Amino acid sequence: MEFNLGHLLEATAQNGTIYRFQNFAVSTDVTYLEQTFAFIPFGFSGATASLTGDNLDASIILTQSNLARAWAEQAIAERWLGEISVCLVNPETRTVSRVLYEYVGTVANGGWSPERIELRLNTVMDSVKASIPNRRLLRNLVGNLPITGQVRV
Repeated sequence: MEFNLGHLLEATAQNGTIYRFQNFAVSTDVTYLEQTFAFIPFGFSGATASLTGDNLDASIILTQSNLARAWAEQAIAERWLGEISVCLVNPETRTVSRVLYEYVGTVANGGWSPERIELRLNTVMDSVKASIPNRRLLRNLVGNLPITGQVRV
C-alpha cells in the first residue's frame, strides 16, 4: 500500500496577513476548504513532546534564499502563528484526500545555514514560554459556568 503525504502551512503575521503554502503540487496552486495554497518547497519535522507532554516543538525547513530569509526573520521577530496540516494526498489529482494531523504553534526561533532555513514552532500549550493570545471561558464557548467557588460534581 502506498501513501502520499503533503503539508499545508498557514502562517499568520502580526498584522493579520495570512500566508498559505503547500509542498506537494509543484508549480501549481492547491485549493482546500476554499483557500488557495501556493507551492513552496518546505519540510515539516513533526512534533516532539517533553516528558510532561506540555511542550510540543516542531520545525519548518525552507530552502535558503534572500526572500525566504527575510520572510523568516520577520516571522521570528513578530512571533507569527503557524498552522501545519499533515495530509493524505491523491497523487493523480494533487488534491487533499484527508487531513491526518494538525499542529498549531508560534514561531519561537530559527536559524539558517548556506543550504536551509529552519523555523522552530512552540505549541500553543506551552503557556510559560509562548505568548499566544489568551482565550476567555465564555458561555457561548463552553456552556454554563459556575459563579461561586463551591462547585459540586
